[in-house]
Amino acid sequence: MQLQEKQETERIIRQYSNLVYRIAYAQLKNRSDADDIYQEVFYRYIRKTPTFRSEEHGKAWFIKVTVNCCRKHWASAWYRKTEGLGESVESLPLSGDDQRQRVFAQDMDQHLMADEEAVKIWAAVNALPENYRIVVHLFYYEKMTIQEISKALKRRASTVRTQLTRARGRLRGVLQEEFKE
Repeated sequence: MQLQEKQETERIIRQYSNLVYRIAYAQLKNRSDADDIYQEVFYRYIRKTPTFRSEEHGKAWFIKVTVNCCRKHWASAWYRKTEGLGESVESLPLSGDDQRQRVFAQDMDQHLMADEEAVKIWAAVNALPENYRIVVHLFYYEKMTIQEISKALKRRASTVRTQLTRARGRLRGVLQEEFKE
């Protein structure tokens, strides 16, 4: 790989690493699995080295590949037949990118846990079905428009809008119950 290609690859990875990790973590709700998805997505990028027409096209590619990797993970026999080890695995010493990802996830957790309402909202979002959860995450956490989400997930804008409306309805019901207490 030539120096210029290597530098471009590193720039792309830096540019999209947080996006990929946030989506994987939000979808899988587990740091270890999010780490695996993060590695798989960038392995696919390095292996295929796609050329992006625009920043929007690159962002859409990384979102779609991340979502597909999460779906593949859920469908795997390994996932269906194993149980998590809990947070004890998280205490293992790490270095390099693994450490950066763990710090990012811990910062994300601390940010969400700082406010009791945010904790309840985060839990309610994570309880949504996968197709609603990804739309809510992209719209509210990644600040994407319905059109951008539509392109990234290769769904009609009307489908994204409907999923977002249904997700909001479910969240409203759950959160009204939660905040009555």
